[in-house]
Amino acid sequence: MENQHTGFDAPTAANVTVMAKRPREYLKEPEIERLMDAARDLDLAHGRLHVRRSKGGETAALYVGKGAC
Repeated sequence: MENQHTGFDAPTAANVTVMAKRPREYLKEPEIERLMDAARDLDLAHGRLHVRRSKGGETAALYVGKGAC
């Protein structure tokens, strides 16, 4: 049976692709170290996150917490 709107065949068990469940991925040790290094810029005492931008961008201090919104 042809789909009149798109010109494609209607889905059947033979032509429907079912995506396999993707295996769980975990961070590797170097990725964990990079994440921990980046987290050092989080200043919980003052509610600030320091952002260092790459390629010559300006650094910024973003406020986090109750009054951030």
